[in-house]
Amino acid sequence: MQNYLYRILRWSERYTRTDMVYLAKGGFWTGVKRVFGIPLGIGLSIALANLLTPEDFGVYKFVLAFAGIITAFSLTGMSTAVMQAVAQGYEGAGVRSTIFTTTTRYSGRVCYSLQHHFHSFTASTSILHS
Repeated sequence: MQNYLYRILRWSERYTRTDMVYLAKGGFWTGVKRVFGIPLGIGLSIALANLLTPEDFGVYKFVLAFAGIITAFSLTGMSTAVMQAVAQGYEGAGVRSTIFTTTTRYSGRVCYSLQHHFHSFTASTSILHS
């Protein structure tokens, strides 16, 4: 099976003018994530919209939006930058990036935890607590 797929990818290179084996190795899991992740996310939102009350669904969407804002600062390209720096001979880049990434990761968690505790102390009648 693997040999057959390899031959098909090499054959398609004539028409795409791209290294299809490299593309299939690197982009395969990203494609799988998009093909399955987006419809599953939409389906989950539809199911929760039908199962929850409008107030609870609003809280769910609010928390989801807040989590999206928090993860915007997660430095998703750091591993690529570190690999490039190490390949160029900057051996200390790995240690520095680990310290920096850990610091930013935990500072985001602290902010999220503070927001949660503030909300739980100031809104004891919230629908989350009922």
